[in-house]
Amino acid sequence: IGHSFFCPVADQFDQFAAYSGQFPSHDLTTFKKGGEKGSPIYLWDNHKAEIEAILNSSSLAGTPIEIFGLTAGAPSDQSRPTEEIMLAYTRWIDLAISYNPSTSIYIGNPWQDFPANYTNATVYEAKIEETAEMVYTELIMDLRATYPANNIFFLNYGSVTTAMRHLYEDGELEDITYFTKQPG
Repeated sequence: IGHSFFCPVADQFDQFAAYSGQFPSHDLTTFKKGGEKGSPIYLWDNHKAEIEAILNSSSLAGTPIEIFGLTAGAPSDQSRPTEEIMLAYTRWIDLAISYNPSTSIYIGNPWQDFPANYTNATVYEAKIEETAEMVYTELIMDLRATYPANNIFFLNYGSVTTAMRHLYEDGELEDITYFTKQPG
């Protein structure tokens, strides 16, 4: 569940499952709301019933959800108290494990919005890594301590954009004519 920077990455799990051949019964459902409306806090406050219906339906069908993914919030969440952010994640995790106690959780950390606003790859990378460090130390580590019986994975997929931007700025992506759309 998340926003437009998260769900397309989550959708890739279908391809990985199919290519591996190890998950013939794999099924994926995503729930997406754009921008700020994709944060765990907003989704809990406004779309909990819809998302719980997905968990319930899967459980009733005899295929309880085995892995439940959430985005690492939205920019507005950074101004909220840590306890409020943590509450949103624990609510979602508690709900998911109420349907399947062995559910694994993953939290994806996206790239920074408006990459053209950052002067170069190094500046952009610093911001992504700062955010990733905050999410890891203030969220992931606490969630792992709170839910020791469940896997809590951290997917810092935002860091891939910095690697790509470095390659672009170093002239290593010859067929790419621009990396980011210019603002305005």
